[in-house]
Amino acid sequence: PQIAQGCAFAAEARQRAGLVVPHTLLATRVFCDMTPEQAARISEKARPDGPVQGEVPAYEVWRRRIAEEFASLGRC
Repeated sequence: PQIAQGCAFAAEARQRAGLVVPHTLLATRVFCDMTPEQAARISEKARPDGPVQGEVPAYEVWRRRIAEEFASLGRC
């Protein structure tokens, strides 16, 4: 799930920058079993929309949510 999470981060960044190239499609197919757009959407939806409660930093909450989503989808 952590590799799929990193790939989803990268897919979202490439999509935002307009740099979705053939190897982006290959990577998301291999690591996420989906398109770059689908992987980016998971990353976007998992992002905290405000301050998080507790001692875990927001970035870590976001990262864990993405990894958990891929694990729940059985894509890893």
